[in-house]
Amino acid sequence: MISLDDFFTNLAASLAYDLLRAGAARLTTFVSGSPEEQALRGCYQSAFEAMLREVAADLDADRRALVEDILRQFVAQPEVAEGLLALAMEGDEPPLPLLRERFDALEYDRATLPVDFDAALTALTRGLTDALLGAAIQPDSPLYNRVSVVRVAAIHNLLRSLEGHTAGVTAVALSADGRTIVSGLDDRTLRAWDLESGQSRLLFWNDALILSLALSGDDRTLACGDSQGRVWIFEWVR
Repeated sequence: MISLDDFFTNLAASLAYDLLRAGAARLTTFVSGSPEEQALRGCYQSAFEAMLREVAADLDADRRALVEDILRQFVAQPEVAEGLLALAMEGDEPPLPLLRERFDALEYDRATLPVDFDAALTALTRGLTDALLGAAIQPDSPLYNRVSVVRVAAIHNLLRSLEGHTAGVTAVALSADGRTIVSGLDDRTLRAWDLESGQSRLLFWNDALILSLALSGDDRTLACGDSQGRVWIFEWVR
């Protein structure tokens, strides 16, 4: 019988392989089988394994099998793969609304799922930023100067700042100068995070979940959309 450690390692390796294959359109600058592609796949494998250990360690064999089936279907979608690869390739914020939409398209009942989707996605993103930064800052790494370190570090700092908090991330936007992240949290708040100090301040308290965020190129206008279909526009002064 396969051990739990081997299950997580094997599944993570398979998911990383499937992700890069499904997202091939995003990897036009990577030669198939090159050291760069192998290093990138290793980062995603590390991220998937970290996520599985965080959200699936206490599940029985039947529920782990269900999680495996769900994840395989999820990452095999080209839109999902390209969205998850965008963090590594361009340092883009995770496209949370798109990922939720593609997950819901699989038609699983969230109320009966053995893991929380948002918690799993946050764990995956946190594990990925850990792995990417660890690889990209090493001069002898194939990913050196291939990953947007500043933007990945900003998202990494936000996720680490949230560790131990009860609220999870529902939407995120990074300022053009890379110094501030605006996040929607599942306590229905909108916060701005100073990435140097790690401190946050409350911008808005909504009566519904904030599911999408965008900052204008000059960082002066902030738009957010909530779960009731409303869009809010703010003149944002930091």
